[in-house]
Parts: sequence; structure tokens; C-alpha cells
Amino acid sequence: MQFFEGYDEDSELDFGFVLSFEVFEAFRNKGYGTQILKMLAQKYGKIYLCPTDENNERLYARIGEEIDFAKCPEMIQSNFDTYEKMFLIEG
Repeated sequence: MQFFEGYDEDSELDFGFVLSFEVFEAFRNKGYGTQILKMLAQKYGKIYLCPTDENNERLYARIGEEIDFAKCPEMIQSNFDTYEKMFLIEG
């Protein structure tokens, strides 16, 4: 997993951003990925996820809500404009 923390104007932790996420094939379909992402959403309040392949897109779509890329924080928009979809999980 590659993960970034996002902060608001007051330097308060505001969100998490999953840049990439992969569960080894032997551990897929056992709920581990779901548990990890939901725990992160609880800790950060919300996490944004951009799918990088079909496997994590299916996972993100199952547990999160697809949102318009323009509605994600500016930090994500300005640094990661190559993604086509964005998902949000709120904790």
C-alpha cells in the first residue's frame, strides 16, 4: 500500500489517500482488504482511493462510493491527475 495523509489549513489531519493497494492473491476474497480500508476510514474519517487495476477497483466499488474527481481535495487533484475514477470511504 502507498498511503498519504492530507491536512487542512490548520494543519489538522483531514483525510487519507490510498495511492495504491494490493492484497496478495493467496489472501484475496477473505475480507482482509475490506477490513484494512475500513480501519483506515475510521482512523482518518475518510479515505480517497484511485483504482489502479481491476482488482482494487472492484474492492473500492464494493465498499466505497464513486465520486467525481473534482470533489476530492485539491492536493489529490493537483498531484494525481492521471486517474480516471475516484472512490470515497467514510468512517
